Amino acid sequence: MAPDQQALWQDTPPAAQRLVAVLGRLVAVMRSDAWRATSVEGLTPTQADLLALLAGRASGARLGWLAEQLRITSATASDAVASLVAKGWVQKARALDDARALSLSLTRTGRTLARRLGAPSGVVEVALGSLPLQTQDQLLAGLLQLVGELQRNQDFPELRTCVTCEHFEAHRHADVGAPHHCHLVGAALPARLLRVDCPEHVAASRAVQAGRWQALRA
Repeated sequence: MAPDQQALWQDTPPAAQRLVAVLGRLVAVMRSDAWRATSVEGLTPTQADLLALLAGRASGARLGWLAEQLRITSATASDAVASLVAKGWVQKARALDDARALSLSLTRTGRTLARRLGAPSGVVEVALGSLPLQTQDQLLAGLLQLVGELQRNQDFPELRTCVTCEHFEAHRHADVGAPHHCHLVGAALPARLLRVDCPEHVAASRAVQAGRWQALRA
């Protein structure tokens, strides 16, 4: 290898650092895309994120949980929720499991708005959809492994993903196309159908979850 080529390779940042740079750029593009879409509705990206979270919680959610999921302060979440309530998209009620606590949920118009905002339209989502299915599967598997590492270190918010669900069994089947199993539906589960936020999710114990993430990593 010529000296200048050797210097070039030596100066190349580690793969993890380059991946972080790529992910950062993708997040910037998605946030910009979201800003354009939500500004038409008079929403901030944070308000749109709150609507998306509540859309997957038919029974409602606590303010603290929403703030934790978005990695924002309770005050910021409270201000955003207050604006959504004032616009008639979010409603407050007493929590079913604790009458002293408040639960937030979408109104009928809020659900309609959330569905409209959730329709595939972002440039990154469209670009991902154009990739071969095998590439999409590999990307999803890799990102789920990353989430698993972050959750193992308690650096990532709770997800209602298949991997952490009591109904999930990793690598039960020999079929590489559908190696996992969902006991809720009693069927083999392809990697591409692993959910990130499943409403039927029942959280497994932390020990079981850790074993699952390790199995997927292997």
